[in-house]
Amino acid sequence: MIRDSIYGRLRHTIAARALWLGILLIIAIVFPAVSEANKTLTVANSPSAGGTITGSGINCGATCSKSKNNYADITLTATPAAGYVFVNWSSTSGACSGT
Repeated sequence: MIRDSIYGRLRHTIAARALWLGILLIIAIVFPAVSEANKTLTVANSPSAGGTITGSGINCGATCSKSKNNYADITLTATPAAGYVFVNWSSTSGACSGT
């Protein structure tokens, strides 16, 4: 009788864990792999004589580009030339932020 009770509990535990494992496998299949492909960041001054942009492996005069990991943070610093002031960052993709 005790053996039957233990066997019954064990059988239910195994079934519950198998079901739980099946759910985990379904979740693992649903989520796609994350791509870490490189993207190219292109930086340009406007006007070109307005200053320089530096940071994160970039040192730009008028225009330059840098290939970076898709999820890498990039820190840029704009240094205006004499007689110019930094106004703002802008982006053609809308993905630009900062001051």
